[in-house]
Amino acid sequence: MIHKGQASRDEPQSKDRASKSTNHIGHKGCQGVRVAKPVKKKLDWATKNNNVDCGVFLMRHMKTYMGSKVKKWRCGLVDDESKQEMQVNNLRLKYAYIILKSNVNIHKKRVVEVAKVLDVDAEFGYYWICFLVDW
Repeated sequence: MIHKGQASRDEPQSKDRASKSTNHIGHKGCQGVRVAKPVKKKLDWATKNNNVDCGVFLMRHMKTYMGSKVKKWRCGLVDDESKQEMQVNNLRLKYAYIILKSNVNIHKKRVVEVAKVLDVDAEFGYYWICFLVDW
């Protein structure tokens, strides 16, 4: 996540990786990625002091961005920091739940077993069981 007023130091490397990746799979857009000039758009909900939730912001952006113009794009996050903190915490729990209950999670069986032993409601239990189990 690029914060307000912060320039990306990884821009050239990211662009190069994206270009190589699209070229590797034979995507016809690989040349476009290579020559594209990145434009940083101001996001109303960009943070000033949150340097730890980049993954949550990334997942939210990937979930909500559908190719619209950035001015019209709304990811659902507010710009008020205290309200946004609560939103980000809720999203973190939601994403943890989705990951833990996924069939590709090699620890899913263990999580379900621990939830049963603790007599935890399965829906609620996934939200916090990851903090009780030492992987």
